[in-house]
Parts: sequence; structure tokens; C-alpha cells
Amino acid sequence: MKSTRIVKILCLLCAAVLPLVAQGQFYYATNDDGTITITGFSLSPYDPIIVPSTINGRTVTGIGNNAFTGIVTCNVTIPDTVTSIANNAFGGNRSVVNVSIGNGLTNIEDFAFAFCSSLTSVLIQGNAPATGGTTVFGADTNVTVYYTFGTTGWGPTFCLVPTVLWNPPGYNYTTNNATVTITGYTGSGGSVTVPASIHSLPVTCIGSNAFYQCNSLTYISIPNTVTNISDSAFSGCSNLTVAVIPTSVGSVGDFVFADCTSLGGIYFLGSAPTVGSGVFSGDTNAAVYYLLGTTGWGATFGGLQTVQLNVPYSYTNYSGTISITGYTGSGGAAVIPSTINGLPVTAIVSNAFNRCGSLTSVSVPDSVITIGDNAFSGCSNMTSVTLSTNIANIYNGVFSGCSRLASITIPPNVTSIGASAFAQGTSLTNVTIPNNVTSIGDSAFAGCNNMLGITLPTNITSIGNGLFSRCSDLTNVTIPGNVASIGSNAFYGCTSLISITVPNSITNIGDNAFSGCSKLTSIVLPNSITSIGNALLSGCSSLTNVTIPNSVTTIGYYAFAHCASLRSLIIPNNVTNIGFDAFSLCFNLKGVYFEGNAPNVGSSAFLATSATVYYLPGATGWGTTFGSPPVPTAVWKPQIQSNDGNFGVRPDGFGFNITWASNMVVVVQVSSNLAGPSWTAMATNNLTNGLFYFSDPVWTNYPARFYRVSSQ
Repeated sequence: MKSTRIVKILCLLCAAVLPLVAQGQFYYATNDDGTITITGFSLSPYDPIIVPSTINGRTVTGIGNNAFTGIVTCNVTIPDTVTSIANNAFGGNRSVVNVSIGNGLTNIEDFAFAFCSSLTSVLIQGNAPATGGTTVFGADTNVTVYYTFGTTGWGPTFCLVPTVLWNPPGYNYTTNNATVTITGYTGSGGSVTVPASIHSLPVTCIGSNAFYQCNSLTYISIPNTVTNISDSAFSGCSNLTVAVIPTSVGSVGDFVFADCTSLGGIYFLGSAPTVGSGVFSGDTNAAVYYLLGTTGWGATFGGLQTVQLNVPYSYTNYSGTISITGYTGSGGAAVIPSTINGLPVTAIVSNAFNRCGSLTSVSVPDSVITIGDNAFSGCSNMTSVTLSTNIANIYNGVFSGCSRLASITIPPNVTSIGASAFAQGTSLTNVTIPNNVTSIGDSAFAGCNNMLGITLPTNITSIGNGLFSRCSDLTNVTIPGNVASIGSNAFYGCTSLISITVPNSITNIGDNAFSGCSKLTSIVLPNSITSIGNALLSGCSSLTNVTIPNSVTTIGYYAFAHCASLRSLIIPNNVTNIGFDAFSLCFNLKGVYFEGNAPNVGSSAFLATSATVYYLPGATGWGTTFGSPPVPTAVWKPQIQSNDGNFGVRPDGFGFNITWASNMVVVVQVSSNLAGPSWTAMATNNLTNGLFYFSDPVWTNYPARFYRVSSQ
């Protein structure tokens, strides 16, 4: 049996069938053999998950059922100690993109990664594991499984998804304990920034001779994941002029930069590391630069003169321009200078101010033309930003997680906004987007739950995946007429959105696009789409009216599930397929009216509804019931509407509306005596858009007047 001990830490109360133990952010159960199975995790949205190899001295060997199903994260790293991943461990997780698994995995159960709609990469570093079947990845259409050189059991596919031998361009490397050591460089040289990770594994070491005599190399920036630079790593790089060493590096080996005869500056962003012998041997023109506030520095370092940099920024000088690489100040208001040492500041590199919680405001000068990915991501106390008017792009994640930023003006020259640029901006209520913007990346405003409304520029052509997902206060949005597609999860969880009009320019709407919009009462879909995507309007519990266009041929699974206020709808005659659970749990659904022959239908399509399926006279394929579980069927006949306000005496006579399927021909017959009725056809009309108003101007000429309607 698993451990029955229950531990309460801080204010966390765990109530479950299996007792859970809190260890940091992980929840787990102890197995009979003393090993650990991870059962859950809590974290800030989009933080990476790195599963530990041990907890309290016990080895982590398993990922349990549903452990990461509801976690919002992009990257997951699983250690070599894990041997099994259970059923639905990640099932239905729509945010996870990359998963890296160590070399110990021997078994993956069914649906472990099923319905992970954003999943693109799964790296398995060992031999191909056993599986419960072919459903490990369920309906995941974008995923590729990567395997490492020398492992066995791999074919062109794995559980029906393609496999690729893992070999990122530009670098040779080895892996050990879920970390990467760069062992060689095969790129074209010039300005090189070593990646912080390769397939979600952190790069922690630059190996011996990795860049030895790489004469094409002119600039090298090492990521903040690297802790060790080994012997002769950059020795003999005769054209190298600048090297940037991050705060994470604690050890620099022998002769690392020896005979780099063009080297002018080595910029250390942290305190002095330990260094080996001859580290700068032959570098007669170089100096070591270090930042104010770091420790361990003297007048010389490794035999070179040292120079203290007094500005509260780390930076690099490349081709006579300055790029800000980090912030070393005490917080508050940051005013970035337009020049440093007489050189123009033109760029703020990726992650330069990442997670700088002490920063309250920032002003970016007009000299800056580029701000890199995630430059201000996670600046949780930043309340205002002034941007350079000369930037053309707002790159991925630049202001993601800036939870106190209430408004921002995007400069007029900006033409693109990257993925997750403002994601999790929970205080953001107002964003002005200039009309020059032609593209907005996926999830750019995801999680901005105080945003009330936004006007999109007229030149964009697509609404990206998850663009406004979980914007729970968003009440209205205008989609421009040039937009051709709406991505998956685009408005997922917009619980305050009441109505939306989708223009006829749109030809594709992704899965879950409006799922969970619980206040949405109506939606007009365009005649240009051919399918209703999976779970498109699922959970729209206030939806009372939806028109399915005649162009639609397919209704996906869960398309209208949990639409508890939906009472009736018309299915056009071109629909040939309805997915499983398409209308399940629509508790108030009474009538579903089909204009064509009976389509193919998935299981539980009308589960837990009170629906009757109506079909037209002459349609084929219908029986006394439809679907499984079955719902009753009946012939759909024209109806006189007696409760819609048009029934009764009007200036032109006694009249009423008749409803039926569009373009059907209806006959109105009249009689003045039901005892021995003689019925006379008074009107024959085509029901344009399913409606016809009938009026009898001579009804007063008869002591009694009776009406009935029928098909022609």
C-alpha cells in the first residue's frame, strides 16, 4: 500500500482518496517500495516544471494519473529516475508545448498526453518505452517525438506520431542527468548567443575545446544556465572581440580564452568566478569588466586589468552600439540612457529585465530599435512603461507577467506583436494598438483578466491561438473584416463576453475558440466556414441562439456541450458528420431541426438532453430514434406562431407568421366551417430564411374563419 500518512504544510489542506504530501510545489504519494509518484503540482502560470529526481531522499519513479492535467506551463523536464507515466498524466493540458523525458522511462500508459493541443515536442532520451496502445497522444496533431542517437526501438512513428532523431543545428553536445554540455560548434560564426536550453534541457557547461580555433567567431554571449566553462573552450578564436559571462558561471578552466588575439573585453555580469591558469594568455589588448555591487574583483583578474562598470545595467558593445543585457540597479524607476560611454544604446536583449520585481517603471529612449523576447517578463511591480517610438516589433513575452501594468501605448511604427507579449497582465485594462500592426501572436493577451474591451487594427488577417484566452472581464471585441481565421482557444474562458459577430471574411475557426464563454448569449457564424470545430462553444451556458451556416458540413466533438440555455437549433442540409458529445449536457435542448438527410453521428451526441430530432418530409436515413443513447424523432412540419407578437388583427387583415425550414414551400388553407369542412388554398409561398407572414384581408366577411398549413 501507499503511505497513509497525511502532512499539512502552511495553510494547504489536502483531501483526496490517496493521501498527498506537499513538498515545495509538488504533490506526491509514497509507493510500497519507498519510491515516489508525482500526483500534482502548483505553480505560477507558465513557469517551467522541472520534476526532481528525489524528494526527501526518496527516488521519484512515476508521474501519476492526471498529475499535470490542469497545470498552465509550456515546458516540462522529467528526470532519468522516472520509469512510468500514468494514464492521463498530461491529458487535456492545452498549454504544455515541450516535454523532455530522461533515459529511464520504460512505460507510458494510454492517453498520457492526449488532447494536449499545444504540444509540439516530446524528447525521450532512452530506448522506446512500452505503451498501453496507440492512444498515448490521443488527438494531438502537431506533436513530434524526438529520440537520441544510440537508443533502440524507434521507428518512423511512435504511437501514430512522427519521430525524429534529435540533432539541433550549430552545436554538438552531450546530455547527463537532464542537462546539456556543449562539446563543439558547427555554426557560421559571427555574433553567437549560446542557447539556454536544447529541447527543454538546460545548457550548463561549455566543454573543453568546444569553440577551439573558431576563427569566424566575433562575439560570444553565454546564457545564465551555464555554471562551468571548461579548459580551452574558446582558445585560439583569433577574431573574437567580446565575451559576455553570466552570473551563473562559477568556474572558468585553464586557457579558456588563450590566444584570442582580437579580444578587447570580457564582461562578467556576476561576482568573480574561480579561474584556471593561463586563462587569458596572449590576449594583450583585452580588459575584464565587472559590475558595481559584485564581489571578488581586484585590480587584475587572470592577469588582465579590471574595469568597474558604474551604470546600473550590464551591456555589450558590438560594432559601436550598446545592447542592454541586464539590470543591476536597486529598483524603482529605471530611465535607460540613450548612450553609454558615448555609444548609442540600440537594443534591450531577451530577458534583460526578466523577473525584476523591484522595478516600478521604465523609460526606453528613442535610440532603442529592438527589445528582445521576454525583456521585461515577470516585472510584477512595474506600473508604467514608456517605449521608444522607433521600435518596429514587440517580441514574444516582452511584458508577460507584468501583473501591475494597467495601460500601455504601443508606438505608431510597430507592425507586429509577438506571442504572449502581454500575457498574464492581470491589471491591464487598456491597450491602444496602432493600425500599422499587421500581426498579433498567439496568446498575446492571454490571462489579462481585467481587460474590458479592445479594438483590433484593421490590417490584421488572423486571430491567433489563445489570443484572448481567460480574459474574464472582456465584454466586447470587434473583429476586423480582413481577418481570415480565428485560432484555437482564441476566446477560451472569456466569461464576461456577451455577444460577438464573426465577419464573413473568416474561413476557419479553431477548436475551443469560444469555449467557456459562460455569458455569451448569441453568436453569428459566417457562411464562409465549413466546419464547427471541436468544443467550439462548449460551456457557453448562457447561449440561447446560434445560427449554423449552410456552408457547414461537419460539427466537431463537444461542439455545443454544456450549453445549458440552448433550447433549439437548426442543422443545415449540408451537414454529414456530427462528433461525439456534440450536444451533450444541453439540459434544456428540446428541438433539433435537420434540413437534410440523416448525418453520421458520434456516441453520446445528445446525452442528458430532452431533445426531439425533427426531420423534413422526404428526407432519408431517419428512423424512430437517432443517435446513441437514442433520442426520439418526428417529422418537421410548418408551424403557425401564435406567441410572437404578429398573431392577430392588423390593418391589412388577420395574420400570423409561419416558420419552417428555409426555402420550403408552404400552403395556407382556409375554411369557414369545421363541422363539414371545405378547405381552400389561399396562399402558397416559399419560406425565405425559414419565415413567412400570412395575412387574410377578407376574414371579416365570414362568421368564422379557420386556417391550416401544410407542405406543398
